[in-house]
Amino acid sequence: RFNNGKQTGILVCDSACGTFTECEAEGNILSGIQVSDYGTAPTLKKCGCSRNKENGITFLEGAGGLFIECEANENEKSGILLQESNTEPTLKKCGCSRNKENGITFLDGAGGTFIECEANENEKSGILLQDSNTEPTLKKCGCSRNKENGITFLEGAGGTFIECEARGNARSGIHLQNSGTNPTLEKCGASENLGTGIYVCDRADGTFTDCEISQNKGYGIQVEDCETNPIIKKCAFVDGKFGGIFVSLGSYGTFTECNVRGNEGDGMEVADRGTNPTVEKCGFNDGQSSGIYVHSGAAGTFIECEARNNKGWGLLIADSGTNPTVTKCQIQNNLKSGIWVQESASGIFRNNHLTGNARAWSIDETCRVVREGNEPNQ
Repeated sequence: RFNNGKQTGILVCDSACGTFTECEAEGNILSGIQVSDYGTAPTLKKCGCSRNKENGITFLEGAGGLFIECEANENEKSGILLQESNTEPTLKKCGCSRNKENGITFLDGAGGTFIECEANENEKSGILLQDSNTEPTLKKCGCSRNKENGITFLEGAGGTFIECEARGNARSGIHLQNSGTNPTLEKCGASENLGTGIYVCDRADGTFTDCEISQNKGYGIQVEDCETNPIIKKCAFVDGKFGGIFVSLGSYGTFTECNVRGNEGDGMEVADRGTNPTVEKCGFNDGQSSGIYVHSGAAGTFIECEARNNKGWGLLIADSGTNPTVTKCQIQNNLKSGIWVQESASGIFRNNHLTGNARAWSIDETCRVVREGNEPNQ
């Protein structure tokens, strides 16, 4: 045991190695364990680093190491801190819970590989990634019931997340912010969060593929601010307490082959001047409101999409300056009109198929629309 020390419980540095098994580092004035310097690579198995005055485990200055089934809980700062480029340890089946800051924090270009780790019930985010060139790899990790976001990316951070889950967090499941922020997430989930499933803002990007976003209290995904431009492929936004997708405040975004269904709000809402997403081969079905709602001067391009079985309109287009382009879409079996254009809005509609709706079209006299090759066209 390395407990209640006046500095760090265990310090490994200067290219040292060593193996520690079932050790305990608790109640120390600094970190429970600190691993520093390039080439330093200890192995720790089933060790505990809890209730320290700083971090449970700290990796600095290019350190590595292998940590298996270790716990870093209830520390005054983060459970695990990784800082500086070339810092790349491997952690498997480790836990970081109930820490006063984040469960895991990556800063200043740190990397590392985390497999089947958990970051739960922390006072801030489960995982925080900050700064350019911060690009760890995480596989099958969980971030649940944290007091802020499940996973937060800031100030140019990246990283690769595969089959990770952000569930039941007090804010967003996954949060991306700031120019240059551009992580890749594949087959990840964001469910039952009290805010949005995914929130992308302030010129962030990011690529999401085959992700499942469900049962969140806010939108499934919210994209906002000028130049914010994520790529969303083959993702599902289902059974949300609000809308499925919300794009606003001049943002963009590319949405391809997404499945948006069963949400209590609109399947997709696009708002504000300059907002111009590209949406292709997506389905907006079985919602409690409209399939797609474009308003307040927004645009958007919709190609080969579906809006079916919604309790509102298939497409609702509203307000002066609003001008989407809708091509080869299927608008079917909605309880209200297939397409309603109102309040001086515009739009271009080509080769769309409208059947089984309360009415095919509702166009206010103040609106200017182009209709070509639709079935029916009037």
